[in-house]
Amino acid sequence: MEVYTFQSEYMVAKPGITVSPTKMNVLYVGVDNPLSISAPGIANEKVQPSISAGSLTPVNVKNGEYIAKVPAGAREAVVSVMADFNGQKKKMGEFKFRVKTVPDPAPFVNGKKEGSMTKAEVEAAGAVLAKMENFDFDLKFTVTGFSVSVVKGDLYVDINSTSNRFTPEQL
Repeated sequence: MEVYTFQSEYMVAKPGITVSPTKMNVLYVGVDNPLSISAPGIANEKVQPSISAGSLTPVNVKNGEYIAKVPAGAREAVVSVMADFNGQKKKMGEFKFRVKTVPDPAPFVNGKKEGSMTKAEVEAAGAVLAKMENFDFDLKFTVTGFSVSVVKGDLYVDINSTSNRFTPEQL
């Protein structure tokens, strides 16, 4: 009987990954979509994710934080994860996302989206605000112009503003 001394490391586990959208369960076109990407049992620095549509930018690799950007026209984006095992790359899995466009914001004046308003209500508001309805993603929009339509005598007139504030003529 002869004895040979050696040292080796290995891991016995089914390959797996964790890809968690930190804001939503879909990716939105034209915005930064934060993702947390990891593979159980593997240091985040050894994880190498990629995306099938758009780009995936590391924000904090040590914490597994990335930003996904997807292009208009894409219907699906797949995040694939490879891991480095002692210089050898091994596919750990993939995660499919639906791709959607961001819905249009709705204009609000004095807390109202529609309906008639008195001049006093419009003056109290002072401005038109853009709000996202039934949309959980944290996006802010700025109104850069709008028009008020009024009937003056027999004429239908549009009066424009080049900001979110009501002009004296609109009031």
